[in-house]
Amino acid sequence: MSRSRLRRQRLEQTLENHPTAGFLFALSIFRKYELEGESMVEPYLDVLRAGGSKTPEELAEMVGLDLTDRRIWDAGIDALAVELDEAEALAVDVGLGE
Repeated sequence: MSRSRLRRQRLEQTLENHPTAGFLFALSIFRKYELEGESMVEPYLDVLRAGGSKTPEELAEMVGLDLTDRRIWDAGIDALAVELDEAEALAVDVGLGE
């Protein structure tokens, strides 16, 4: 089996077997939408339409992402950090936090 095929197979297994990876992938798409706006809507809908008929790498390419680029995972983590900051602030506002 070729090296690229093995890498693709490992990537597919990671996204399928580790919900966190899929969640970060989704957050990366969302972060890209926040930065680029409406131009991301149709490519995102294309990803949803494709569903499981394409590999994770192909789905990422459809929205202009490269799963081998660490920056997309960082973008997902950054988006999650923003959500957590907002949740913590809300908890403080309603008297559940410090």
